[in-house]
Amino acid sequence: MALMIWLLGLADVWLTNYGLQLGVINEGNPVMAYFFQLNPTWAIVFSLSISAVLLYFLQRLCLHTMLAKKALRGLLLVRIFVIVLHLNWLYQHYYL
Repeated sequence: MALMIWLLGLADVWLTNYGLQLGVINEGNPVMAYFFQLNPTWAIVFSLSISAVLLYFLQRLCLHTMLAKKALRGLLLVRIFVIVLHLNWLYQHYYL
């Protein structure tokens, strides 16, 4: 499940960068907005690196606690929701 969450994060950061370049979205996370303003490559590397480390530890915790499993499920739902938001602006930008 952690890999799926990370891959959705990859799609999220890539689509965010694409949307920012088109000027059709704004980054809602102030930390990521700062990194995107500095350099989009840094934003992508930062996002994917932090996610990988945190997901690794959360996945390891899943062996010991049910709370970690619930947290992973929650993160998966959040990532899916964010991708749906991206699909929405993509649809609006290209088809409306």
